[in-house]
Amino acid sequence: MDQDIAVIASAAIKKRFDAEGFQVLEGVDANNAKFEVSGVIKELVLNVKNRDEINISIETTLKDAVTGKVVWSGLVTEKNDRFAGVSGNSKADVDAYLNKGLHVVSGKTVEAIGASLAAARPELFNLTPGTKAIKGVDVYVAPPAASHIPAAMPAIPVATAVQAGTAPANATTGLLSVNTNPPRAKVYLDGVYFGLSPLSSEIEPGVHGVVVKLKGYKTVTEKVSVRKGDKTELELSLER
Repeated sequence: MDQDIAVIASAAIKKRFDAEGFQVLEGVDANNAKFEVSGVIKELVLNVKNRDEINISIETTLKDAVTGKVVWSGLVTEKNDRFAGVSGNSKADVDAYLNKGLHVVSGKTVEAIGASLAAARPELFNLTPGTKAIKGVDVYVAPPAASHIPAAMPAIPVATAVQAGTAPANATTGLLSVNTNPPRAKVYLDGVYFGLSPLSSEIEPGVHGVVVKLKGYKTVTEKVSVRKGDKTELELSLER
């Protein structure tokens, strides 16, 4: 690589903040900022020896710029692998694969921070308390926010909901669910083995190739369109 990895990661997250409508201030202008974002790359491994394997873990902290109080903090990870290109990995191809992983991590980070701020500081988003910011939607009337939370049920941090594998797909990925009859068939997405059915996985939006194999049954090949922020279900009956 001809760039420092911290610079690449910082650029990816800044780009994501910009894309989601956050005003990012730098230099002298940063003195007028409401919040300060900092982070640490806990792990970044890119292995292209046999398969292309990527493992990214970035810890991010959001502080109130005036009080210094931590508003949000969390660790976002991304693990992925794929078959290398038939002609080998060029520098541009490896660079694109790394940036794809950073795109997923930065998207989850900004989504979690945005959801947390929208809940805690709805006035910054011109929101009625308790509603979610959706581009192109202005909320006029909504149910009031809960006035209290029972002591026996502490509030669940936003980061937990975003990182949990059973959570709904976030704004940068889509959730694909593959069910087969009979179950426990091998599921391949775009040529990469993902696991046995029933299977649910967050993947990039777009058209993906799904191949399902089970000994004693015919191989099934399908094309499926996964939408951003939505769940797509694929039900397959295997034939002998």
